Amino acid sequence: MTTSEMMSKVETKMQSVSGYSYNTDTLRKALEAGYAAIQDGTVLMSRGGQTLKLIGGCVTCWAAGKQTKSTPVADDKMRETVLMMYAETACQSGIHMGIL
Repeated sequence: MTTSEMMSKVETKMQSVSGYSYNTDTLRKALEAGYAAIQDGTVLMSRGGQTLKLIGGCVTCWAAGKQTKSTPVADDKMRETVLMMYAETACQSGIHMGIL
C-alpha cells in the first residue's frame, strides 16, 4: 500500500468518529518514515484499558500492567497495519513519539 493509500485509510477511519481531530502533517511524516522507524517499546494505541506496544518485533497487548498477548509482525501487511496504528496515535496525540 502506498503512503497516500495508507493516509486515506487512516483519515477515513478517524473522520468516522464524532469529534475527530488530528494533525495531517504528523500523519504524513509518520507514514513516510515507515515501519522501520518505529522504536522498540513504542505505544501503538491505547483503548478500553488495553495498550498495544511494539516490542521486539511483536505487537504486545498490555492490560492492568501485565502483558496478555504477543503477536509477531511477520509480513508486509502486518507492518502496514502497525504503521497505520502508530501514525493514527501520533497524529492525534500532539506529541513526538520517537520518529518525528
